[in-house]
Amino acid sequence: MVANWRSQFQTENGVVKTAQVKKVIEENKAGGVWFKKNFLVLLVTCLIEGKQNCFANQSILKALQDDSKIKDLNWCGYTLETLIEAKDYWSKNRERQFPGPLLFLIVFYVDNIVFKGRKVDRALPSIIGWTTQKLNKRQKEEIETGGFGYGYIDEPNKGELIVPKLITNEEEAEIQIEGNNNQEPKK
Repeated sequence: MVANWRSQFQTENGVVKTAQVKKVIEENKAGGVWFKKNFLVLLVTCLIEGKQNCFANQSILKALQDDSKIKDLNWCGYTLETLIEAKDYWSKNRERQFPGPLLFLIVFYVDNIVFKGRKVDRALPSIIGWTTQKLNKRQKEEIETGGFGYGYIDEPNKGELIVPKLITNEEEAEIQIEGNNNQEPKK
C-alpha cells in the first residue's frame, strides 16, 4: 500500500513532501480512492500529527488500506493520543517545534478559557465563529496583558451541533448583490 501511494510522486528514498501531496490532490479532478487517501495524509500531516520538516506523514497510510473503513476510524481518539505523545516529545526539548495538533489546542483553548468576556458565541464545532482576525486579536490582547491563561475556565459546551449550510453559486450571487448593489456578483 505504501509503495503504491509513493508511486504517485517523484521521491528520494520514499520521502514525500507535503507540497507534492497538495499538488497531486489539486490535479486529481476525478476524486476517488487516491484522492481520499492523499487528502487524509495531508490533513493528518497539517492538523493532527505534523513532522518537524516538510515531509508528509505516511504512518497514517496503514490505517487507510481499506477505504470503506475510513469513516469508522476513531479520529478523536487518534487526535488525543497524538496530543499526549506530542506533549511528551516536546517536553524533552522545548526548543523544537510542537509536532502535535495545534489547531485543536488553539480552538480548545479559546473556546474554554474566557478572557475579558466571551467575544465569540459558542458553537459546535467550536471553530465556528473564530476567524483569523479574531484569533489574532485574542492573542494580542492576552500577550499585552501578560501572557496566556489569565482567563477563567468556562463550563463545557453542551450545545447542539451546528451544521453549516452550504450555499449555491446562485445564492452567493444574491448575497453579493444584496450586500453591495453597486458591485457585480462574484462568478
